[in-house]
Amino acid sequence: MSFGSEDTIKLFNKFIGSRDFHRAPTGIVRHQDSSYRAATRPDIVLDYCADQKGTVVRQAMWQPSQSGDVHRHFRDATIRNPIFFIRADYIIGVDMSHVRSGGALSIFNSNVPAPLGGLTTTNFCIKWPGYAQEFKKQVELRGAKQMPITMSKLVERIAKFVEHFVDEAANWQIATDAQYWRVGPGAITKDHLYLVGLAHVSAGTWQPILQLKYLNFH
Repeated sequence: MSFGSEDTIKLFNKFIGSRDFHRAPTGIVRHQDSSYRAATRPDIVLDYCADQKGTVVRQAMWQPSQSGDVHRHFRDATIRNPIFFIRADYIIGVDMSHVRSGGALSIFNSNVPAPLGGLTTTNFCIKWPGYAQEFKKQVELRGAKQMPITMSKLVERIAKFVEHFVDEAANWQIATDAQYWRVGPGAITKDHLYLVGLAHVSAGTWQPILQLKYLNFH
């Protein structure tokens, strides 16, 4: 995941049905394909070990600001399993410089409806390191004839969302000790990123899992 350990523990416990959101979950097993899966549900991928393509963008996980809303929209809500985009050559993540509207994407299940719960809209959110602001927008999840969008179309919508984030955040103030995370012209753009997946962080809100392309920040 692209979140810190505390937020990842919350999500993993939610995935395995635990109500203890503070203790590291048990029964999560690493498999030979570098995936992490619950021992009781080996068919579901919860996460992948980061590879060497670049640094995974560490975001804060979006949560409602009111504690009652956290219970309603996360703790007591149905949180869907994360979605990962796997290329036909088994590389994890799509190079977003190659994503074009209507273009073919060589990913597994490219023409399968995206598993987003059958909703017509949802929110995408980015909480990029170094910026105080978050970037959150509502996104349509239906295509022509009101059919659910496919995995390929989902990648296109996320790429467009990330591009809009970069355009807007290029004018934001960034923390002085995080200048290397700056986005915009002459800094990090959509074309410097891989789209690894999408994490459901609250009822109605998903965050892209992003990885830098051949850049390693520590």
